[in-house]
Amino acid sequence: MTVKNICCIGAGYVGGPTCSVIANQCHDIRVTVVDINPERIAQWNSDLLPIYEPGLDEIVFSRRNKNLFFSTDVETAIKEADLIFISVNTPTKTCGEGKGRAADMRYVEESARTIATTATSSKIVVEKSTVPVKAAESISKVLVANQKDGVSFEVLSNPEFLAEGTAVENLVNADRVLIGHNETPTGRAAFRELRDIYMRWIPKERIIGMKTWSSELSKLASNAFLAQRISSINSLTALCEVTGADVSEVAYAIGHDRRIGPNFLEASVGFGGSCFQKDILNLVYMCERLSLREVAAYWQQVVDMNEYQKERFTKKIIETMFHSVSDKSLAIYGFSFKKNTGDTRESPSICVCKRLLDEGANLNIYDPKVMDKQLISDLNRVTCNQEKVKRLVKICRDPYSAAKNSHAIVICTEWDEFKKLKYEDIFKSMKKPAYIFDGRKILDHDYLSRIGYEVYTIDTIRSNRSKNKTRESTEVSGKYLAKRNDEWYPAEVIQKRPVQDPNTFEYYVHYTNCDRRLDRWLPQEEVKFIPSSQDPEEPAPASTSTISAIIPDISNRKMTRTQKKRLDEINESLMDTETEPQEISALEEERKALTKVKYITEIRIGKYLIDTWYFSPYPDEYGKSAKLWICEYCLFYARYAVSLHLHERECEFNNPPGTEVYRSGAISIYEADGRVHKLYCQNLCLLAKLFLDHKTLFFDVEAFKFYVLCVVDMAGAHIVGFFSKEKDSPDCFNVACLLVLPPYQKHGYGRLLIAFSYELSKLEGIVAGPETPLSDLGLLAYRSYWSWVLLQEIYSSDDEVSITDLSFRTSINESDILDTLNWLNLVKYLKNNYCICVTRETLLNVFKKLKPPRFFINTAAIRWYPYDNAM
Repeated sequence: MTVKNICCIGAGYVGGPTCSVIANQCHDIRVTVVDINPERIAQWNSDLLPIYEPGLDEIVFSRRNKNLFFSTDVETAIKEADLIFISVNTPTKTCGEGKGRAADMRYVEESARTIATTATSSKIVVEKSTVPVKAAESISKVLVANQKDGVSFEVLSNPEFLAEGTAVENLVNADRVLIGHNETPTGRAAFRELRDIYMRWIPKERIIGMKTWSSELSKLASNAFLAQRISSINSLTALCEVTGADVSEVAYAIGHDRRIGPNFLEASVGFGGSCFQKDILNLVYMCERLSLREVAAYWQQVVDMNEYQKERFTKKIIETMFHSVSDKSLAIYGFSFKKNTGDTRESPSICVCKRLLDEGANLNIYDPKVMDKQLISDLNRVTCNQEKVKRLVKICRDPYSAAKNSHAIVICTEWDEFKKLKYEDIFKSMKKPAYIFDGRKILDHDYLSRIGYEVYTIDTIRSNRSKNKTRESTEVSGKYLAKRNDEWYPAEVIQKRPVQDPNTFEYYVHYTNCDRRLDRWLPQEEVKFIPSSQDPEEPAPASTSTISAIIPDISNRKMTRTQKKRLDEINESLMDTETEPQEISALEEERKALTKVKYITEIRIGKYLIDTWYFSPYPDEYGKSAKLWICEYCLFYARYAVSLHLHERECEFNNPPGTEVYRSGAISIYEADGRVHKLYCQNLCLLAKLFLDHKTLFFDVEAFKFYVLCVVDMAGAHIVGFFSKEKDSPDCFNVACLLVLPPYQKHGYGRLLIAFSYELSKLEGIVAGPETPLSDLGLLAYRSYWSWVLLQEIYSSDDEVSITDLSFRTSINESDILDTLNWLNLVKYLKNNYCICVTRETLLNVFKKLKPPRFFINTAAIRWYPYDNAM
């Protein structure tokens, strides 16, 4: 049997992502995900998927209705399938024997019975759901008892090891793939069929075959061991609270033992999710059934410690706030069980909120991904009091509104955005004393204490505010060492700013010989001055007055008028053709010094929250904000989410301005003229500068055209990236600047833009190339494109072909062709000429090493003509 059709029963957190990745990696296999819930299937077929996983949207949208299908027609999918995954829910039983511990197998059994009664040909059935040991045996019994004549089944165990928030990464780059099978000829044959599917993208050595029972137990044991580590470090937080030790320092010391390692040693309010607790309780129940009571008690303690931690954290909140939270407002930051997911199953936040609601607290809850309906449903379920939830719970759209007029902030989920909030502004809006209870230990507690917060964590017995640390002043001239990843590195201090009191500073540092995307603000204790006595070649430290001139105080986070005027003068001088080269070099260095500090650390554009890499000169009030919200259609930018929401209500666009010059499937490219759409194009340049350090930003965009690549769905055309092209380039550059936004990188969009730029050059009848210098990643992308195109041309040519011939056919300039062929070792210098020396066998060997493009330009879909470009 060769598997050509796969059916997956269950369109949940396991079935949906798993089959989407399989479809993305195996274009020749038809994958159908079925579910009896029509609402869920409708969501999988819509623009808003029922689950959030980074990278999942792109995969689903690119393969849906090609070889990936979502349907409620279970019977047809089963009949057509060669291999069937069972990925249905296996919740913990709520009644009967094993209540509260055993897995409820009813959905697995129903799926097996449906397969047996529906199938008209032999099938491979794969249990993907988390199941107890010997579940495969139970599935086999159901299948055999109901199978038809001439139909046989082989059952495999293929447990998932997905962490929500990184599920796609876990599937694409799996540590291991377990396949449990029967030790029979048919069992081994079934194993090979499933193994061959995974081998399309997973190295063979990572695919492990074993007995079915071993595979099933390995899944339960893996989650039990991970949960055990969390409960172990959480148990130490209570001891740290009493003794004054810091659990983070303890975890750091433990993690540096190579026998233990650092993973899953982050102390917190407790673990959650659909797997950890369910799998441990399943393990406990199995041990009890087998009369292994001591083993059962051992693993039960892992769950008990988790419950104790959640209760202890909530009790601390109540006791700290004068033993009463009744009628007090608390901002709950985070409701999902971990960051980067909207899943709330077994979330510690539910337990914390329930206890606070029992005490009569008013809760203002903010989570960036959890649906309102799910949040209210969870609280209604645990409180059994819908009226109370309606009266005391308010769902907020941003963390600032949640904290306004609140008595305390409670951090329940470790979302990255909580680390970057403007806590000074939040403090001003809160009632005093203002408390922060950090259940994830993700915030800078000393900094918060200096603002005025009463800060409590899971391992502190009293407020961090009482810790009055004496800081040494840091010198600001000469050489420095700055901390990164707990190690010290040579660095350059660029600017400083006071933090709360005038004698304490933060320093913006650039790590010597490192990419500027690593530049950051560091507290005073993480920057060390190296005295000149340690380096005789270094000058003595400058005086205080000199220091102030070298490193300006930017406590107001704005460029001074003098600095701005100087920057304008530098830019004007750089444009002056009469300026001497040495003067230009000096001016460039001064310009860099004025534009080194990256204030904007992240942007929200469309559905993506993206960390920025470099400085971009947005206007002062925006350029000095830590976060910007950007409209993905018109590139309007705002400092606050509410401003963007108001704009989106009135924004008339659902695609970039200009003319759609290419459309093939869901891929679209729009041409925007820098003269006609000046504001949009300038905003595009500002956006690009956040991710490109090697390109000069020009606000004079009128001389350029911009080609904006989009992915199109029912909502509109979502920006993926762009390239700009000078209207009249004397050097025949067909690309001035090219950017693919980080969420879309490594998906083939960069090569698509490069290919489109050369198609335009072909239509213009010119030989062209990109503006240099290229970044390292840019050069890699271009070489990948050039290599593929040139090898295709050489291979398809019946006669000898020269570099000039290749240039004429591809519009790639001869220097880039020569550079690429040299890189591929396919050219030799003979008799004062470069000759292409290659056999078909050599070409095929080189082809095997190259990665083919994910997208190809459909030339018939281009709606662009050279005369349209003459403006």
